[in-house]
Amino acid sequence: MISKSPTHLLIQLIVRYSFISLFFASSITGNVSLGNDNASHYDMTNNNPLISKEEVKKLNSLIDFAMEMISEDTAHRYEKVTFVTNWSSPSEITMANRYENEASVWLKAGIYLHPIMNFDSVALVLCHEIGHLYGGEPASDNPLGQSLSIEAQADYFATKECMNKVVEHFPMDIENEEFDEEVLSYCGDLTFGTVNYKQCLRVVSASKRFATYMAIKENLENMPSIFGVAILATETNYDYPSPQCRLNTFIASYNKEKRPSCWFVD
Repeated sequence: MISKSPTHLLIQLIVRYSFISLFFASSITGNVSLGNDNASHYDMTNNNPLISKEEVKKLNSLIDFAMEMISEDTAHRYEKVTFVTNWSSPSEITMANRYENEASVWLKAGIYLHPIMNFDSVALVLCHEIGHLYGGEPASDNPLGQSLSIEAQADYFATKECMNKVVEHFPMDIENEEFDEEVLSYCGDLTFGTVNYKQCLRVVSASKRFATYMAIKENLENMPSIFGVAILATETNYDYPSPQCRLNTFIASYNKEKRPSCWFVD
């Protein structure tokens, strides 16, 4: 999940408990599409989406691809996952949850509409939420007593296991995209002369956008930098790392490096 203000945490707690009724009530209505035996997409969008039809189609394709990606994980856990979307909602709250053998991932239009965000950075948010379900340890129990990977571990999963697959599945003409100088410099040095340059641009740019979004939501004066280094942790952080630490984590994971010391302590 990507919000940590007291108000948003309260909202998340309420929604986390209310999601049980969403899955177990017999009167569910909405547009439901099945991805595989263990995943489905429940779309709550009304007749007035806040984004264009083309954007809705592409984001729904992203959800479909996510269902394919997690098919082995859901089968291994004997778990059913429902992706809940609402492209009519201005809410920026995203989350993942689990209760017994049911899990959910929530995504709404508001996060996509934020000026700093784009398709790739929203895909990274989705990868992060999936990481709460399948990112592994360190993990902690949610209010329902079910294990979820902690925030930073979900970040680490997002660029290690997920985003490369998204970039490969959704090719993009980068000539029509804007990348800031830090991203261009970093990926130029990292991938000079290799075929991974386009991939690096998209993954690292999405990472910086996501981390910058978090810094904006926290009203920070200093925005995270690709070349910045977060303060070292004295013990593993089970809460929300700083935006700079999260960016360090995304990049470290993308480069197949160990988990950063700004949140993880052996």
